[in-house]
Amino acid sequence: MKKKKGAWIIGGALLLALGMLVPPFMPTGPVCIGAVPFLGDRHKNSGLACDGCHAENPPKQNVPPGACIRCHGDAAKMSEVTKKADPNPHQAPHFEIGDCTSCHHAHRASEDQCAGCHRFGFTVP
Repeated sequence: MKKKKGAWIIGGALLLALGMLVPPFMPTGPVCIGAVPFLGDRHKNSGLACDGCHAENPPKQNVPPGACIRCHGDAAKMSEVTKKADPNPHQAPHFEIGDCTSCHHAHRASEDQCAGCHRFGFTVP
C-alpha cells in the first residue's frame, strides 16, 4: 500500500511540475476570464479597433457615455432584443436603464445588477 501511495505522490508532483512549465490555454486578447473573453476582447475579435468605442487609440480615457448606443441602440432597442427573457433585463422596474456600463464592462467581468435582490440567473455578456 505504501508503494502505491508513494507512486501517486510522485506522479502528482510530476504533473504539477509539468503544469507549471506549460502555460494554460488562454484566448488572445488583453484580458480574459478562463476561455471567455471580456467584451473588449469580443469587440476586438470582431474587428473593432479601440477607438471604435474609446475616443482615441490607444485609449487614455474610459468609453464616453452613449458610445454603446451608436452600435447597439438605446434601451428600447435592447429591450426588444432581450424580449424573450423573463423578466426582460432591459425593462427594470426599479430604475431607468440608461448607462450600459452599470452591468456590461469591457475590460473586467460584467455583472448582473438585479442579482443583488433577485435570482433571475441572467448571464450578462
